[in-house]
Amino acid sequence: MKKTLDIWLKQDIQLDKMYGGFGSYIYVFRQMNILHMVIELTRTVRFFELDFIHAEHPHCSLPEKSVQKILLEKNIIDFGNAERRVITPCKDYLSDVEGISCWSVSRIRQHDIPRISDMLAHNSKEIPLGEDEGICDTAHFMMFLDGAVIGVESCQQAGSISTALTISISTWCREHPEAGLQGVNINPIKRSRIDLDKLQKIRKIHLRTSPNISENYNPNVKELGRLFAMNDDSGIEITLREDKKEKKGIQGAIEWVKAQFADDNAVEKLSLLKIEAVVQNGSGKYEEIDLLDSFLIAKKRVIKLDSKTKGVSSQSMYEQINNTYEDFKTEILARKPYYVLSEIR
Repeated sequence: MKKTLDIWLKQDIQLDKMYGGFGSYIYVFRQMNILHMVIELTRTVRFFELDFIHAEHPHCSLPEKSVQKILLEKNIIDFGNAERRVITPCKDYLSDVEGISCWSVSRIRQHDIPRISDMLAHNSKEIPLGEDEGICDTAHFMMFLDGAVIGVESCQQAGSISTALTISISTWCREHPEAGLQGVNINPIKRSRIDLDKLQKIRKIHLRTSPNISENYNPNVKELGRLFAMNDDSGIEITLREDKKEKKGIQGAIEWVKAQFADDNAVEKLSLLKIEAVVQNGSGKYEEIDLLDSFLIAKKRVIKLDSKTKGVSSQSMYEQINNTYEDFKTEILARKPYYVLSEIR
């Protein structure tokens, strides 16, 4: 986005920046009496590694062409309840760079359809959809290092990309036993982080859920769960503190934190997770720890597709995923590479 803005600014275009609400900014350019409007949104970029399971190699990688072959053969995933995911390659950006490819995952649904209304009369009605049409939300991802690593746009409305890819690849593996593959784990790439076994006491948990995750994130409290569902479009922020009189820490907090990281998808369900804890061999005092900082996560500004829809420009998103990869490249390359299997025929 900055590169695009710099080009416009060099052309002596007047630039006004206005807050557009909901975390977006609107850039208005005036040139030759024509109004040009570009809206920015914040998107989160995360990095994962593909860990294939083979009969002879429990941890291995596949060449990029083999990963592409699998995704293209199993690119439509039926989630039931009139909903599916569609995996699509994009050849319009960085198609000439070896070892890198661009993809998208679209969530298409024929349920939970919003209604439209007249702006003046407030008369709502159903959105007319054809038999094979549905509401579509799209997220983007890129493959790097010959398919060993993916950079993912986190878009909860479009669903979890890692879940869609896991189902696609696992289904292909079941249908092709001759390949010797038993499935895949798609794991977030982690920095060296605090050893959770060294946590001794937690007095505060501060978390923020990503939008639209109530179906997958249940706090196991009936009334609180209803609040989650009612406010799910924007995400929820919760702070839990110890009883100041007791000062014994939050009971069960350490087990809860460990459980979040036992589930590799937890990183996609939470956009913030900070704790105040006493750590073994530490200062003996409470210290604030950002647990999500252990993952390769970055927030980037991307161009909105247009003023009416929720989607973002594919090229802008791919540019930011690629820029983030360059930012994290040293840490990504420092990961221990898996054994590379031969190409699938």
